Amino acid sequence: MLLSLSVENYQAFRDVQELSMRRTYRHAVPSATGWDPQVSTLAAVYGANASGKSTLVKAIDYLVGAVRDSYVRWPVDGGTQAEPFRLDRDSAGLPSSFEVEVRADDGLDYQYGFSVDSCRVVREWLYVYRTARRTELFTRDGAELRFGRPFRGPRTQLVDTARTRPNALTLAVGAQFGSDLLAPAHQAVVSIETYRASVHTDSGLPVMELRSPSARAAVDLLTEHPERKAAFLELMRNADIGVSDVSVDEPSLAEIKAWPELEASTEWLNENWPRIRRNLRQLRFTHTSASGGVDLPFESESDGTKALVSFAPIILAGLDEGRTVVIDEVDTSLHPFVVRALVGLFADPSTNPRQAQLVFTTHDTSLLGRGTSSEPLARDQVWRTEKDPVTGAAELVAVAEYSPRKDESLERGYLTGRYGGIPHIPTPLVSMDR
Repeated sequence: MLLSLSVENYQAFRDVQELSMRRTYRHAVPSATGWDPQVSTLAAVYGANASGKSTLVKAIDYLVGAVRDSYVRWPVDGGTQAEPFRLDRDSAGLPSSFEVEVRADDGLDYQYGFSVDSCRVVREWLYVYRTARRTELFTRDGAELRFGRPFRGPRTQLVDTARTRPNALTLAVGAQFGSDLLAPAHQAVVSIETYRASVHTDSGLPVMELRSPSARAAVDLLTEHPERKAAFLELMRNADIGVSDVSVDEPSLAEIKAWPELEASTEWLNENWPRIRRNLRQLRFTHTSASGGVDLPFESESDGTKALVSFAPIILAGLDEGRTVVIDEVDTSLHPFVVRALVGLFADPSTNPRQAQLVFTTHDTSLLGRGTSSEPLARDQVWRTEKDPVTGAAELVAVAEYSPRKDESLERGYLTGRYGGIPHIPTPLVSMDR
């Protein structure tokens, strides 16, 4: 569970920006739900185009990826892939910093963070809250590691790796060496799932490419987690997109070898078949028509259906496992009613018994509501981004800082500019007098 996130000197964020999932106002939650009423399950981020919304999602994605991959996947001499704020000379040469507070499966809260420059880990720290006061597990300053008194684990391996792998995070290394003390914090961070519609993973295959990269999560769900197919299909049907069934097409090795455009050797195909097989699985949807069911490939579906199919699997997994799900532009190509229904899944304890969280960026102001109690977003679940026109630096601000009334129309307040975060567009947009 995510409690807070702070980012400094990363892409559009120059100064420290913080997203908090702690509730600002009291909200009644039935005790039988098991929810912590002080932690929000939703955070919606609004703002003009190029105002920093996607930077927030990318920052979370970077943090999670660094904890997951810095030791096992990053090249030793490959640096950290950090992207500091580049619109002033001072910031471009300073480290980028990230910090999260998370609640792990052991029920404890952890405070974890790190600072990296382009080459190495500059600082790193991990604390645990067993009481109201935090307890140090470790702190790192460059290649030097200091362990807190309660630390038990592979100290020698962690110290040696900090010196020989300057771009590997100690938390990532500890997880690989099987540290029981670091495992809860590591798992709490890497379980955060992000989705960005513009990102497609290349299959890495010669000549062949995964024809529908954005559908891979759905294919994996249907083939590796068949127990979730019923929920996936129910979501598709209830979204009123005309889908009555879904299946996965999977070509055989013999069919792949017969492709005339194939430039790979038979030996290479045989060695890499498990990976190729996963990459070439394709979704097929059944639509109801007057003449019966008609099967269509994923590529023939509308953009809205493709968007829903692409991030539905992480939404379902998040709800099932109590994860934090982060989606950039959740309203892309989707009707506002569908978006409202998706957000509502996380707001309702009956559909979200494990208190999963959804953090998303959007332009859909209908979610803000008009001050009624039935709206999906409360006033302390809304944030906005805005860029300073002079420095170009983006800031992230909670709408709650503007002290909106309980019955205030957040939609009207946002659209009239009371909270900031709207574009300033001249009229006309462009003069055609030449």
